[in-house]
Amino acid sequence: MNRLRRQVLLQCFAKIGLPAASSSVIWRDFVGSAQARSSAHAARFPNLVLNDSRGQAVRVGPGYQAPSTKTKLIYLDFWASWCGPCQHSFPWMQQLHLKFNEEGLFVLAINLDKQAEAAMRFLGRFHVDFTTLFDASGESARLAGIKAMPSSFLLDSNWVLLNRHEGFRSRDIPILEEMIVDALKQNR
Repeated sequence: MNRLRRQVLLQCFAKIGLPAASSSVIWRDFVGSAQARSSAHAARFPNLVLNDSRGQAVRVGPGYQAPSTKTKLIYLDFWASWCGPCQHSFPWMQQLHLKFNEEGLFVLAINLDKQAEAAMRFLGRFHVDFTTLFDASGESARLAGIKAMPSSFLLDSNWVLLNRHEGFRSRDIPILEEMIVDALKQNR
């Protein structure tokens, strides 16, 4: 099965002009997450309590309900206003939200700015309909093991890790979307 998935990923890389060697990070994350899912101790996202834009506490993680009864997948993204690639990922995440929300994808973004004003200025430049939460302490990033910005997680409705991706490059979009489409099909 891993050989078939690798072959599909390499075909996707070839379609967008990526050499197979440059795909090692995405492939490692994909294989690692598949192995985690098949183990008895699948990696789960930690329980968190974060604030929304109104300052209301919102609980997320495996100890809490999925955001809605129709949620099949969660695309969770850690971002900050100072992050250059985040300026490119936000329009794409809005497109993801619009394209796959009805199929069960819930897009959730966690901001890590220490100053709320910086985050609000950033959000003022982008119209987003997906949920954005705020963590000025950075505790959620520490618990999630964030090492790069942005960092995203594809999780099932039980908050089990399906994929982890660091950074954002436009050439990654077809690969990430293919993983989302495949995961939505598997979680029908």
